[in-house]
Amino acid sequence: VLRANGANGECGKGTCRPVQGLGLCTYDKPEEASASSSAGALELVEVQMQAETAIANPSHYGDPAEGCKDDEEGVQVQGVPGDFCSPKCSDSGSCPSDVPDDVTATPQCALKTPTGDSYCALICHPSVLRANGA
Repeated sequence: VLRANGANGECGKGTCRPVQGLGLCTYDKPEEASASSSAGALELVEVQMQAETAIANPSHYGDPAEGCKDDEEGVQVQGVPGDFCSPKCSDSGSCPSDVPDDVTATPQCALKTPTGDSYCALICHPSVLRANGA
């Protein structure tokens, strides 16, 4: 079964994007919904912050189109399609464990901004089957 949301559906309504041998759960932006995903060797170092004004999601790591929690930023990782709400990592490197319904991906402190701040992301396992037949 071909699953865009991870090998085990772990991204819920999101998409598991391949990054450096793992995956990152993101939500398609409306203008990206029809675009195809490309995988390559990417570094999770640059994060573009986006201001979101919608009502917040009930949990961390939601779709920024539905609003982020007060302690999150809407982020997009350079070179990776889609975006997601991301809280800062704690000083000890831990991340909030509450995730959206139907998500089983693991929150990890996996992103760094160019200024050195660390942010959490949902790490998933991309499906070995790809929609483009590759």
